[in-house]
Amino acid sequence: MADIKPIHVHKWMCCKAFGKEDPAQDDHPVRRSATIACWKKAISHFFHTTQKWNETSQTGNPTQSALVNKLIKVVKRQEIRGNGADAKADRALTEDGHCQIPELLRARDDARTTAMTNFQHHLIARMDDVAHVKKDTMQVSPVLIRSSTRLSRLIYLFYLSISSHPSTGKHQVPRVSYNTNPLVKECQRRVKLSSANHPA
Repeated sequence: MADIKPIHVHKWMCCKAFGKEDPAQDDHPVRRSATIACWKKAISHFFHTTQKWNETSQTGNPTQSALVNKLIKVVKRQEIRGNGADAKADRALTEDGHCQIPELLRARDDARTTAMTNFQHHLIARMDDVAHVKKDTMQVSPVLIRSSTRLSRLIYLFYLSISSHPSTGKHQVPRVSYNTNPLVKECQRRVKLSSANHPA
């Protein structure tokens, strides 16, 4: 480890970030600056010192050098200009993405997980909320399933319509509108819809 210098760390990071050890000014990085900073932290752990690199005495932590820090700034500048690697940050789940989950599980022939996901979709709930639903809280009728679950420390009652597609006869999962409307309004809308489709 004592033989490793900042230039070695810099060349390795350039090779990973740009695909070459000596990138030109018009080269675009294929890695994000946050990824390079994570590499820097991981490598720094094995030097067992918090001392910054000293160019005069050639001692200290080579990852904490001006050369390595400059590389991270260059990559970050490329990101600001729109020439960096695409961001891999998480984003909110869209309606189409949520509807694809049961389809993918159905293709894998995973009946148990598919049923649980469909139940979650109907309740507009999180998976952990659905997992805590008790069997004795469910009341089944020919056209409706009445169930309760705890959401945000409150108990809501949900009426789930068991509908079939008119042409295929297969059960279908109704599409849920994910917007800024409160959960209670969505539940009330479904109760009215179920009452209209299945009058007493």
